[in-house]
Amino acid sequence: ILGQHDSSLLYLQKAEQINVSQKLNRSAVYANLQRVYAEKGFRGKELFYALKSLEIDKINADSLQIGTSMADVGEVYGKLKQFTKSEQYFKEALRLAFLTHNHSEVSRAYEGLGAAKNAQNQLEAAHTFFEKGLQYDQKHSNAIGEAFGHLNLATIENKQRKHAEALQKLAKSERIFNESQYVIGIIQNDLAKTTALVGIKNYDAAIELLKKNVEMGKKIDTQEYVMKSYLLLAECYEQTGAWKPSLAYYRLYQSVNEEQLARENKQQTEELLTKYESKQRELQIVRQQVVLLGKENQIRNIAIGGLLLGLFVLGCFMFYRWQQQKEVSAMQQKFAKTTQQLESFNYSVSHELKFPIVQMRQTLATVSERFNIPEMPMMQHSLAEMDNLIHAMLQLSKLETETLRYNKVDTQLLITDILGEITLPPNLSIEYDNLPTVRADVLLLRHVFVNLIQNAVKFTATQPQPVIKIEAKGAGHKYIFSVEDNGIGFAPDKSNQLFKLFGRLKNAASFSGFGVGLVIVKTIVEAHGGRVWAEGQEGQGATFWFELPQ
Repeated sequence: ILGQHDSSLLYLQKAEQINVSQKLNRSAVYANLQRVYAEKGFRGKELFYALKSLEIDKINADSLQIGTSMADVGEVYGKLKQFTKSEQYFKEALRLAFLTHNHSEVSRAYEGLGAAKNAQNQLEAAHTFFEKGLQYDQKHSNAIGEAFGHLNLATIENKQRKHAEALQKLAKSERIFNESQYVIGIIQNDLAKTTALVGIKNYDAAIELLKKNVEMGKKIDTQEYVMKSYLLLAECYEQTGAWKPSLAYYRLYQSVNEEQLARENKQQTEELLTKYESKQRELQIVRQQVVLLGKENQIRNIAIGGLLLGLFVLGCFMFYRWQQQKEVSAMQQKFAKTTQQLESFNYSVSHELKFPIVQMRQTLATVSERFNIPEMPMMQHSLAEMDNLIHAMLQLSKLETETLRYNKVDTQLLITDILGEITLPPNLSIEYDNLPTVRADVLLLRHVFVNLIQNAVKFTATQPQPVIKIEAKGAGHKYIFSVEDNGIGFAPDKSNQLFKLFGRLKNAASFSGFGVGLVIVKTIVEAHGGRVWAEGQEGQGATFWFELPQ
C-alpha cells in the first residue's frame, strides 16, 4: 500500500516458503504476490501467481475466493491483450459474485468485461457493461467502484471525442479518489483527464497534470504510469512546437523503459538460477537414496528398477502425446501470435522513427534562429512530408491485420459527417444524395471515403469550378460506389499503376502525396470481399469505383 514493493516481495517470498513447506494451501499469499508484480509491471509473473491462487482456491472449493481469483486472472489476460480469455474469466467471476452476493466483485467483473470490449473498440458493449457496474456500485454504496465507473465511462467518451462530457465524469471520480486517498485511482483518473484536455487542445493544463502524475508515480514506485506520463508529456510538447522538452521526455521514456526491462530480466535470471540449484540438490538426494537402497536389498533394487522402467516407458508415451497436442495448439495460435507481433512492431516503429524526426526538427529550429538560410522552409517541409509518410505506412501496415467489425452503415450520414470534418475549398461543389445503408466496418469504410474525397479535392484544386460527385447503385448482392471529379485526370492505360505502393503518375508530380492513400483504399475494399478500379482521361477528370458485397 505504501508503494515499497521490493520490501513487500521479501516478506511475501518468506510467506510462500512457509506456505509450501507446511502445505497450508493459502491462496492469499499468491494473490498478494500477483498484486505486487502487477504494480511493478511484470505481466508474466502476475499471470503465474494469479493462476496459482485460482488453482488453490479450486482445491479448497471456496466459491467466494474462486470468483475473486477468476477476476484476477481475467484482469491479467486483459493486460496481455488476450481479450477472449479475459472475457471468459470475467463472465464466470460475475456468475459466482452474484451467487455469493459479493458486491465488490460484481462491480469488478462488469468493469473487466467493459474494459475487454473497450480494448476491442466495441464501444457500445463496453458502455453497457460500465453503466451496469456504475449503477450497481451506486445502489450498494461502493464509493471506489462508483469512481471507477465514472472513470471508465469517461474513457469511452474520450474515444468518441466527447471530451467535455468526459471531463464532467472525471470530476466526479476525482472527488471520490481524493477523499479516499486512493493513489493509483488518482493517477489513472489524471491520465484520462489528460487525454480529454489534449482533445480540447488545452496542452498547458495537460502538461501540468502529467508532471504531477510523474511525481506521484515515483513516490509509489509505479514505473508503468511514470512511463505513460513521460510519453504523453513528450507528445504534448511536440504538439505545442516545444521540441527541446519533447525530446527530453522522449529520452526519459526510453530510459525508464530500458531500466524496467533490465530489472525484469535480472529477476527472471536470478529465479532460474535458484530453481536450478534447488533441482540439483534434489537430484543429489535422490542419487544417495538409490545407492542406499541398492546396498540394503538387491532384489528390491531390481523391482524398483523394473517399476522405474515401466514409469519411464509410460512417461515417454505421455510425453509423445503431450508433444503432439502442443504442436496442434502451436499451429492454431500461430496466426494470433503473428498478428500480435505485427501490432507490437507497429507500436515500436511509430515511436522509434518519431525520435530522429524530433531531433532533426529541433536542430533545424536552432539553426534557423541563428542563420538566414533560404532553403530552410523547404527542409522543414521535407521533414513534415517524411513524418506524414511514416504515419501513412504504419496505417497501411495496421490495416493488413485489422479484424472487420460489420455493422449497418448509413453512407449518406457518413459522407455528411466526413465533409463536416475535412477542410474544403470555398468554390468546391460536392453532389451526393440517396446513398444506401450497407453492411461494413464503419471505421474502415470511413477511411475509404476520406482518402477518395481528399484525392478528388487535391486534383481539382487547379480548376476554376471544381466538382465532385458521389453516387451508388445496387447490382445483385452488392453495391457499387463511384467518386467522380473534373480534375487533371490520367491516361487510361495507367489506371492499374494508381493502386500500387508509391504509384504516382507524371502529371501528378506537382501535387503533394506519396501514393499510399489509394493502396489503403484497395486493401480495405478487398478485405470486405470487393474490388476497386479507376477510369479517366488526361485533363478531363477521373472516376474511382469500388464495390461492397452484401
